[in-house]
Amino acid sequence: GMLLLALDAMHFTQTRIATIDTYGVFFILLMYLFMFRYCQMNFYTDDFRRTLIPLGLCGLFMGLGIASKWICIYAGAGLAVLFFATLIRRYIEHVRALKEGDQGEEYDRAREKFWQYAIMTCLFCVVMFIAVPIAIYYFSYYWYMKPTGGLSLERVWRAQVHMFNYHKGLTNDTHYFRSPWYEWPL
Repeated sequence: GMLLLALDAMHFTQTRIATIDTYGVFFILLMYLFMFRYCQMNFYTDDFRRTLIPLGLCGLFMGLGIASKWICIYAGAGLAVLFFATLIRRYIEHVRALKEGDQGEEYDRAREKFWQYAIMTCLFCVVMFIAVPIAIYYFSYYWYMKPTGGLSLERVWRAQVHMFNYHKGLTNDTHYFRSPWYEWPL
């Protein structure tokens, strides 16, 4: 990945013309870094509270990413796949520990703590991947809306509808920065 980034001229082009895409990519990389770190951990062998740290940071950077560029919402779908794959691995370990009986402390925790840890982790994820990103996104409009009447749910919602309708209505004929798909590699 590092080699591709070093040889890819788009990275330099995007930063040179100061598009906001570089911020979205930066936050996506941080989101995946911390989700990868979580996937490497195991709440049976690691301290349970310690496993929540990378998840919390991942959710925080997801919120910052979504506040800068909507593409981070799509990246969140990949995070969900990684998270649930990890949770399924923990469940498989739980089932194996139930079948194999007393094999040590890790097996005891896998037998006894899976549901407690899984539910607490999922509740933590609801906060960090839904509530926190929504709050960050909402408050990211503070300075934008302050001079014209202040921040409100209605005004933020209208801004979302306006942005969505603008992008939905773009066609190849009307967009100033248009280019056909076959020119994209160049």
